[in-house]
Amino acid sequence: MKKLNTLLLVALISTILMSCGSSVESQEKGWTSNLKSVETYKAKYPSFKTFLQADVDAGTTVKTAADGLSDEKAKIKKMKEANSKISSGILKNIKDLESKISSTKTKETSLKNAKVAADQKTYADQAITDTKTALANADKAFSATYSSKNEAIEAIKKQITKLEDANKEIDRIIAKTTDANKKVEEDNKKVEDNQIKEEEAKKPIKCEYCGSMNEPTLTKCGSCGAPVEKK
Repeated sequence: MKKLNTLLLVALISTILMSCGSSVESQEKGWTSNLKSVETYKAKYPSFKTFLQADVDAGTTVKTAADGLSDEKAKIKKMKEANSKISSGILKNIKDLESKISSTKTKETSLKNAKVAADQKTYADQAITDTKTALANADKAFSATYSSKNEAIEAIKKQITKLEDANKEIDRIIAKTTDANKKVEEDNKKVEDNQIKEEEAKKPIKCEYCGSMNEPTLTKCGSCGAPVEKK
């Protein structure tokens, strides 16, 4: 019975894995989605229209070959290749640059809103200036003219690297600022704790025997002479 249950479990897992895997239908949906994305980015960035279409043409050639296959596994493999011609081409690079621009703007805002440590102020001002320049150049990359797809891809990758450098500098400054602010908070907490202790030390002490209040420096009650201890 235990062996049977194990076999049933294995069969169930295999079924789930197969159902979650790739299929002709999922590849067809991916193809439709890729074509839709290409059209969107053609309209958004006309400078890349020719290169985007070239990837579609390359993918279509493979897709046509896939459509002529009867073996499902071979068909799926060929369709994956067709989709990859589009999704892994210039389209991916454009999306990567868009994503990097977005994350860089978020980091820039974080730096602007940060309570920058005094010794990092000059670096922060320069980082903001450099980040603005990097973002402006990245935007220009979308409208520049390129003689080939490879040239366009290299230009995009260059801008991504510039933005990554800007991000690293912002991260460094924020880390330094965080450490500095934490140190200030810790020092302030120590001062506050010491002040509380000093205030506690100045408070009169109530005698446990007669209830009289005594100065904190006394060791015996001024009224009944009983030992006075601070708790």
